[in-house]
Amino acid sequence: MPYITSIEQIGLEKGEQIGIVKSSKESIITVLETRFENVPTNIVDAVNQIDNIKSLKQLTKTAVLIDYLESFADLLPHK
Repeated sequence: MPYITSIEQIGLEKGEQIGIVKSSKESIITVLETRFENVPTNIVDAVNQIDNIKSLKQLTKTAVLIDYLESFADLLPHK
């Protein structure tokens, strides 16, 4: 395995975090589209504004379990 500097390691970790965030957002939207068909752009936009991995993980679980799309929308941060 080639040697990588600590700066390269930080860059790799940051890239991994970005990938996890992007994948989580896509998963939430896919689950919502599968369950509710048409997901309004304001909900998609709100999900895409979230960058906290812990929040995204919780929203993924919620998207699977929640009964109404409107209830999911109420949980999103409003700007």
